Amino acid sequence: MWTCRGFCRYCYFRGARENPVPGCRYCSEGRVGCEKCRCEILEKHDGYKDPTLLQHHARARIAEERFIDPGRSYAINISGGGDAGCYPDLLKLVRSIGGVVPIHLGYVSGKGLTPQVARELVEAGVRIVTFTVFSTDPSLRGEWLNDPNPELSLESLRTFRWHL
Repeated sequence: MWTCRGFCRYCYFRGARENPVPGCRYCSEGRVGCEKCRCEILEKHDGYKDPTLLQHHARARIAEERFIDPGRSYAINISGGGDAGCYPDLLKLVRSIGGVVPIHLGYVSGKGLTPQVARELVEAGVRIVTFTVFSTDPSLRGEWLNDPNPELSLESLRTFRWHL
């Protein structure tokens, strides 16, 4: 799971417990739990994925999809098990694939962003952002979102608003 720089007070991940691997059709006979169960069903990952691997995966997937349906328009959704804005290599990843197709940033609270990074993300190819505002009052954001820099987060929101 990606770090979100501190759980929000209302977050449904807060207090989540470790669940056993459920098993699936890809598990070896007599053995419950495989890589597919762990990574895709439980969405349990060991830290951040390397941006170069993500770039190669995205480009291969785009090429495959365009081969299957050349007339369709595509976009890439960048999201994860937490706040996409907190992914440390987000800008590097967006720069590497943003010229290929438009990019949608899934759940973003602003906690991992600055106005400058928001501008650079737009310049690199981000076209849609799902931004959880909760409140435009910095003190409420600090209290409820555990936002260490609520003013910067709100300024990042304004940057997206004016540039998208």
